[in-house]
Parts: sequence; structure tokens; C-alpha cells
Amino acid sequence: MSKTKTKKAGAANYNRLSKLADEPVMSDKKLYLILCFAVPFLLMGFAFAFNGVFPFGEKQILVTDFWQQYFPFYTEVQDKLQTFQSMLYSWDTGMGSNFWALAAYYFASPMNLLLAIVPYELLREALTFFLLCRIGLAGLFCGVFLKGVFKRNDISLVFFGTMYALCAFTLGYYWNVMWFDTFALFPLVAYGTYSLVKYGRVRVYIIALAASLLFNYYIGFFTCIFTVIFFICLCILFKMPIKLILRRFGKIAVSSVIGVGISAIMLLPELLALSLSYSANNVWPSITKFRYEIPDLIGNFASMVTPNVKEGLPNINCSFVCVILAGVFLLSKKISLREKIVASCVMAFMLFSIDNRLFDFMWHGFHSTNMIPHRFSFIVSFVLVVAAYRAFTLLKDITPVEIIGMLTVASIVIICASIGQQSDTAVYTSVALTVLYVGIFFLLERKLITIKVAYILLGIVLLGEMISSVLLSVETVRVTQRTGYPDKRTEIRACVEDIKSKDKEAFYRMELTKFYTLNDPPLYQYPGVAQFSSTANVNVTNYVEGIGGIGWDAGNRYYYAESTPVTNAFLGIKYLIAKFEPLADTNNWKFFGKQKNMSYYRNNTYLSLGFMADSKLEYFKADKTNPFKSQQDLFVKSTGIKDDLYERIKVSSASHENLDVYYRGVDSNNSGIYGQYSYKPKDVNKDSKLSWNYTIPEDCSVYVYAKIDNSESISIFGGSKTTSQSYNIKRPYLLSAGTYKKGDNMNITSTVEKGKSGSADIYVCIFNQSVYNKGYKILKDELLNVTSIDSTNIKGDITVKQDGLMYTSIPYESGWSAYVDGEKAEITPIDNAMTGLKLSKGKHTVEFKYTPAGFNLGLTISISCTLLFALFCFVQWYLKKKGKTFGPIGKLPEVAGEFPDTDDSKSESVSLERSAKKK
Repeated sequence: MSKTKTKKAGAANYNRLSKLADEPVMSDKKLYLILCFAVPFLLMGFAFAFNGVFPFGEKQILVTDFWQQYFPFYTEVQDKLQTFQSMLYSWDTGMGSNFWALAAYYFASPMNLLLAIVPYELLREALTFFLLCRIGLAGLFCGVFLKGVFKRNDISLVFFGTMYALCAFTLGYYWNVMWFDTFALFPLVAYGTYSLVKYGRVRVYIIALAASLLFNYYIGFFTCIFTVIFFICLCILFKMPIKLILRRFGKIAVSSVIGVGISAIMLLPELLALSLSYSANNVWPSITKFRYEIPDLIGNFASMVTPNVKEGLPNINCSFVCVILAGVFLLSKKISLREKIVASCVMAFMLFSIDNRLFDFMWHGFHSTNMIPHRFSFIVSFVLVVAAYRAFTLLKDITPVEIIGMLTVASIVIICASIGQQSDTAVYTSVALTVLYVGIFFLLERKLITIKVAYILLGIVLLGEMISSVLLSVETVRVTQRTGYPDKRTEIRACVEDIKSKDKEAFYRMELTKFYTLNDPPLYQYPGVAQFSSTANVNVTNYVEGIGGIGWDAGNRYYYAESTPVTNAFLGIKYLIAKFEPLADTNNWKFFGKQKNMSYYRNNTYLSLGFMADSKLEYFKADKTNPFKSQQDLFVKSTGIKDDLYERIKVSSASHENLDVYYRGVDSNNSGIYGQYSYKPKDVNKDSKLSWNYTIPEDCSVYVYAKIDNSESISIFGGSKTTSQSYNIKRPYLLSAGTYKKGDNMNITSTVEKGKSGSADIYVCIFNQSVYNKGYKILKDELLNVTSIDSTNIKGDITVKQDGLMYTSIPYESGWSAYVDGEKAEITPIDNAMTGLKLSKGKHTVEFKYTPAGFNLGLTISISCTLLFALFCFVQWYLKKKGKTFGPIGKLPEVAGEFPDTDDSKSESVSLERSAKKK
């Protein structure tokens, strides 16, 4: 073939649909887009109402992390909005933490600004309504994508928009409410990419991309990856010449930089905050490791598959009609082989990414997720919805071969589901839907019904499938009781306010004797210790755990239950509220008041937010494997006193049930190592129990460290206790076992899982009060007097008697800057977790100021990129008004290939080569 013919043939492939953008061939009615929002909104709302969610009952959608993590943060956000506090930092989370980093992941949605006008009593309902709006917007934006790409505006937009909005990702993960703004925007970013590649238009792409990253960078990261994939696919489908590909690549690259730049105010501080979290320490999995058998994976496309809530198979199905229409997509002669190959490759790549551990790791930002796997699975549903819609547009001319294709694809999924992990309900429902959907298409192919009747029948069946799916979703995810959450909030808030009215010190912390959630301080609105978040500083977590608190680095959490005087002093805890039962250690706490039958106590040996310590404290390193030893080291390095803080109590007897228990090793005296045991059951079918008895040698406070395999709690009885008291040891800590008299007996019991063997570390120690009091006297002598404090500034004065290191219980991070007597001073990190400051002898004014690391630079970049984008839009508008173009950033020669050619009208445009010739 000659070069001339080749050029003519190539030109014929270009821009066959170019006029469609300028000459609409569809109805201008907005009704269908409105329905794209309304239908999924109402369907999910119906499922909530059916399950008794308020105001249709006394239930709420708060479950799992929404119950103990997200809602406490929203409580803090609402309080900050209503009291006009800074969003940069909060003293109510994790002893003080980067609140801007929390915002970037949990509550950057603009909808949350409305919480400022919502009463606290309706906060849960507002969050539920916002979630329904996001689900509705997902349907709307999917409808916008389908309408813009396929040039249709009919009821089919509602069908397929609803399928995306209520895909399995939504049904299983809707309790992760912070993800759904960006989930909703995903089709809009895809449409922006399409418009950019096909028409050279960038505004939709830049705005949607920037919004996606601003509202939730995490899901936005998935969007960015798919954008790269989609761009490559479109270039292939449109058969674009290399020169035009390069120009489009330049345009999308610049647009992406602007979009990312606009969101830099959230992205940059978040990136730096994440470098301090546990997620920064990840081991790359092997590319040869896979998660699932193929039948399990493919079978999850079946209908009525129980959605994965926390662990399990990926949430990838949307509606079984999409599976059925995949048969049409693959066999239709009106869809080019190129388009079939591209779509199939994208789907195969997405499924491979889900199954392969390395690719799944990379999709999640080079991070191994803690439960909730495959958080990008909604992309699979989106690809399937788009491919199915492509096939749906051709139903008017459906053929018998395509009917066979429908049955074939449906049969493959049903067979996989029947031999995989899917339930019988999923299999039988998929069979029934195959009969119904294919039956409708068969009648249409035989011309026994009109296309309008087919739409009505499809709508009825789809509505039934969607209603069944949302009801299954809410039943699986569950609802919780509204009236009992948060537990005893009125009483705790009364205690907090009473403490504040009595104690006018500028700053101090308080806590509950036992935790209710892992974020009690923001939930009940008091400055405390606990934090459970993806941005938790791993150094602080290890420090808290190392000095006797509760921590779990991989779980991104540290929190509090009544612990030792050393723990309380170095975490700055002044008050304890006894929510569940009386305080255990009456030697170190004094009754301070009572509100609504709930007592609270004041720490007898409280230190300030800051106090002077020995300079050797700079070299302290917490050892979370032995908190007793770690506290001793902390005490010595702070005070210089080397006397023992703790004395071990020997086991007087043991009364284990159905267990052989023995020491794991021997010490230098050839005796068993204290507190280190192994156990195994005598009869694997019987219940097993560990039990140790101790005789208390003197009047004292007793502290226990218990780490026991296959057990999450211990019970302690003895001393002044009239009943056995239970302690949660799922995460071990130095727990307060109470005060005892000389000669008292104490029993520690733990029930272990039936038939299991394991190890048990159990250390029981007397607290040497006189030694501690000596150290306390030294530390109390030079306290920081906090004179003023707000969200981002602390100011106080201190009189230093000799050069040393001022310890503060302010979690260390680079966002803090310190000033001594008006001059900037260098911060000395303590165990890279707490903030220290070297001070010379004399009286000093000390000030700490906080700005999240990267915030100022991110703000500068965001403002610059926003102004650049605004300037581009203005210039483009001005030149268009003058009848001119913007040059290389304006409209380039349009390109259209075989995807999607869904309208009978043909348009003509000048190809790149012809344009060159004319020039």
C-alpha cells in the first residue's frame, strides 16, 4: 500500500465523532442526572431506615473504626469549627498531635464544614446524611461520565450510575465515610481525562483531580494511578499519531502538576506526617505471592455476595447484569477488537493487582494495609460498568451469538462461585438473575418486546437486585445502638467541666481509669493521652508503650488505662475519672469530686507539662519489652536516684486448670526465670485456666504486667477487692492492681483459648513509694508554669536552679519551634518522642510554636497553582470571547477512534496531516 493511501486510511480513523462535542445529539434534560443522584441516595437510605437507623428507630451506622476512631475525630472537628479553634493542632488527641494531618485523611471533605451549624445531638445523623449524599454524587458523576463519553441521555444513565454508586466497595466499606468524596469524584476525573485526550480540554480534569486529592489523598492516589492507565488506553483506542500523543502527554502532565499543586496544602504536610508513622516501615512482599484461587476471585462477581467488611475477598461486583453484558462486549461485531483487547487487559491488570501481594502493596502507596484489603477495588467495578454500558448501547441490534455470549460469561462466574467461597444464596440468585436478564434480552432480540418495554423490565429486575444488595450490606456491616453511645457522655462531660471550674491551671491532662474507645479524649472532649489514627507517630507509640502505657505500633495506636505514678507523671496526667469502677491505687490519687454518681481523682504526684531533669535524660531509650526496667531507667536518668522503684513478689502457689505450666528458661542460679512461663493443655477438649497466688509482703501499691498468648484478659482478686476485677490485656501494659496490706493474698487468673499452647509473661511488683517520692521531690522543684496556651502556642516561665534538660510531655515532631527569652532555641528530642529543651541556670520565659511541617510550603504551592489555573481560565475565556484560541494550550486537533462510536451520526474533521497540508 502506498504512503498516500496509508495517510488517507489513517485520516479516516481520526475524529469520526469530533462534532459530537459541539453538536449535542442527546436530550438536554437534567432529569436523568438528577435521578442518578437520587436513586442510590434513596436506596441506601431505605436500607438504613429498614434497619432502624434514627429517626426510623434507635440505631446508628457507627460500627468498627467509625465507632471508635472516626466519630471521635468528627466530634473534635465540630468543636473546633463551633469555637473557631485552629485546625493545625489538637491537644485532645494523642497528648497533642498534628490535626492537619488527621484532616487530610479523615475529614477534609467540604461537607464537614456544615458541622459548624449542626447540634452535637444530631452529629451522627449529619454524618449519615453526608454519606448518603456522597453515594448519590457517585451515581451522578458516573452518569456525567457515561453521558459525556457515550452521548446518551436516557434512563440507562440511572441504571448504570446506580450500579457504580452501590457497587460492592460501597456496600462493604461505607462505614469508612472519609473515602467517599473521592470515590464519588473518580468518574469525574476519568471524564476529565477523556476530555483532555479527545478534545484537549483540561478544566474538568484539573478541578476533579485537585478535589480528589484535597478531599482524601489516599483514595486520590488510586485515582492518579488509574489516570495513567486510562490515558494510555485512550491513546491506543483513538489510534493517535505519536506527535499528538506527545502533545497530549505534555498537556496532561502539566495539568496533573497543577492539580497536585492545588492540593499541596494537604498533600505535603500529610506526606511528612506519614514519614513519622508505622507505615513508613514496610517490608516489600514477593511478586510470586498471591492471595486467592481463581474461582474465589472470579466468583465474587456473582450477585448477592456477602460484602467484605474488614477481611476477606475483594469487593468487586456491582450488578449481575454487568457480568451478563460483558458477553455482548466481547462478542459484538460493532465493538472493535482493539477496544476489546484494551478493556480486557485493564480488567486483567486490576484483578492481578488485587491478587498479587506486591502489586496490591504498591497500589496502597507501598504500604501493607491493616485489614480492609483491596481499597482500590471500586476501580474494577467502574471498568466493568463502563464496558457493560458500552455493550448496553448496542442492545437495539442484539444478535443470537451475543445472547450465547451472555450465557457463557454468566455461567463461568456462577460455576466459579459454586466451587469458590461464595454462598449458595449468591449462586442461586445469580442463576435467577441470569434467567431474568437474559430472558429480557432474548425477547428483545426476537422483537417480541420493544426497547422501551425492555428498559422497564430491566429497571424492575435491577431495582429488586439493588434493594436486596443494600439490605444485605447493612445487615452484614451491622448497625449499633444509638442511645448507649457514647457511653456515659453526660456524666463524663459533667466531671470534665467540674474539674475545669475548680482547677484554673492553664494546662493539664486527664484520662479515664479504663478506656471505652481507643480515642476517648476527643470523644469526650478532654486533653488526654489516647490516639488511634493512621497518622499516629510511631515514636510516641513506642515511648508510651515502653514506659508502661498501652501501645501497638502496627495498629497505629496508643491509649491509656490506670497505670503507675511514673507513667502518669511523664505523660502529664493530673486527673482520673473513674468511669467503670473505683480507682485501684488509692495511695497515689486523692478523691477530688463527684458528678452524677461518677467520681474523679487528683494525682498526688502530678508534675507540670514541663519540668527540669538530669541532662542524662537525653539518652533515654524506652524498652517496650520490659516496661518495669524501662521505667527504672527513665527514673534514674531523670533524677539521678539509682534505688529500685519496683520489687518483685514471688509466687506463693499456683492452681492452673488443665494445663502443664513450666518456666521457659533458667537464670544464673539455675532457677526458673521469674515470670516467664510456657503452657500446654492436658486435654485439648477441656477449658484451660492459668492461676497464680501471691502473698503481699508489706503495705503497698501493686502493679502487674501480663502478656499471655491466647488470652485477652486477666482477673485479679484480693486485698480490699470484694469481687474479682477484670483487666483487658490484649495489649499488655503496667496495670494498677490496687493497694494491699501486709499479708494480703492476691490471685491472678486468666482463661486461655481451649486446646491452645503458648507462653505467658506475668510480672507482679511492689511499688517503692519512698524511693519515688524522693525523685518526685527533685523533679517538682523546677516546674514549667504554663501562663498561656492555645492550639498552636504555649508560653510559660521556669526558674532553673542548675543547667539541665527540661522535659515536656509534648509529642516531638519537626513542626514545633522553641524560643527561650525571645530567642529561638534548639529542641532536644527525648527518645525521638518527647520534646526537650536545654536550659541554663536562671529564670526563663519559654515559648513553643507549632506549624505542621510542610504547611507553609504547601500553602504557597497551592496558592500559586490556584492562581495559575485561574489565570489560564480567564485568558481562555477572554480569547474565546474575542474569537481567538489560547495557542498550544487551547483546543488541539480532535481525535476519535473506535471507542466509543455509539451514535449513527458521523462527523468529519480535519486530521493532523490534513491540517499540516493546509498550513
